[in-house]
Amino acid sequence: MELRWPDDTFCNDKQIILICTVASAFADDTQWIAKSKDEAKKITLIADEFFDINDIKINEEKSEIIVINPEDNNESKRFIEIGESKNKVTAIKGSVPIRILGYSSRRTKVTNT
Repeated sequence: MELRWPDDTFCNDKQIILICTVASAFADDTQWIAKSKDEAKKITLIADEFFDINDIKINEEKSEIIVINPEDNNESKRFIEIGESKNKVTAIKGSVPIRILGYSSRRTKVTNT
């Protein structure tokens, strides 16, 4: 950031002050909840725009998608594209344990008897 501060008001001289800061932020444990894949796409488009405006990079390899009650049984269609490079993030398989906000859970299939 550059600041031009009046040094001498009679001569209109200005002192230039440069301030450099380094900031780092993490998107750990961010969760977006959507009712459908189309709604999830809209959310990621808004997030991608926000990340682009604020020069934020998302590591798609650390991103996960959890699908509950899928509309389609075709697991190859359970993905979303995120980031400016539109990298594909695939949904976690139903039998794989998941971790949400540090809490580990194993999903189990419940059947009515």
